[in-house]
Amino acid sequence: MAKNGQWQLSAEAAERYERYVARYILGPWAPLLVDASQVGVGERVLDVACGTGVVARAAAERAGAAGRIVGVDLNSGMIAVARSLPAPAGAPIAWIECSALGLPLQNATMDVVLCQQGLQFFPDKALAMREMRRVLARGGRLALSVWNGIGLYNSAVGEALARFLSDAAAVQFCASRQAPAKEELQRLAAEAGFSAVDVRVSRSNVHLPRLDQFTLDHLSATPVAAAYRRRRAGGAREDWRECHERTSPLCRWQGRHLSRRNTCADGKGLVIIKTLHRRRPCYTFWNALLR
Repeated sequence: MAKNGQWQLSAEAAERYERYVARYILGPWAPLLVDASQVGVGERVLDVACGTGVVARAAAERAGAAGRIVGVDLNSGMIAVARSLPAPAGAPIAWIECSALGLPLQNATMDVVLCQQGLQFFPDKALAMREMRRVLARGGRLALSVWNGIGLYNSAVGEALARFLSDAAAVQFCASRQAPAKEELQRLAAEAGFSAVDVRVSRSNVHLPRLDQFTLDHLSATPVAAAYRRRRAGGAREDWRECHERTSPLCRWQGRHLSRRNTCADGKGLVIIKTLHRRRPCYTFWNALLR
């Protein structure tokens, strides 16, 4: 297994993931990812590592009733939450619990593959890329996103967790930010059979609720939730005070609006989007057509 491991969540944590992570952190990026792939009416779309389905639901609205959406995720809790949510207007969505390393789909049966913040968790990224390539029809497009750094917020929370919980908890919390670098992304795309890679950049603001409460809610929606609950049940409150002290400057900066960069692109092809906080460089890799 990769150093990041698999981000497995309990059923309760998966529900909180939809309420907090999907809504506030990942949700704002979902339309940009769908835009980048230019999902069209009637198209067949696969959302890999779909989580609770924020990207799949956005794609369903674009594809319309004539389209077909499939969302796959290794985590049973995520899939259960995705199935429980109201179906969006547009294409029907099939939710499947499975690994990205062995997609249960026939060759060349999808027009678009989407993957938001999933690649960094796959223990064999090259195999996952080949699987996504395998299910795409000729001329199909892949749009995927990864973070390009830990960022101010995750760094502050991670430091507090390392100090008052464990180094392992901090690493696990920040695992989603440990993504492939530009050169590795380019190599993975080329070796999987994609071509014509380009780089595009965009910027977006992520608006979070009050961080003193949101951080607690966010922790409850991650794999460190159980360890954190045990710590707090033991009467320790200094860890949260420390976390609040470390994140409070973010509350003052831009009125609690975390500014992150992302990218979107025009035309058809492969997009690999790297996002990050504030004003550091970020990259998007754009691939025109399948070879």
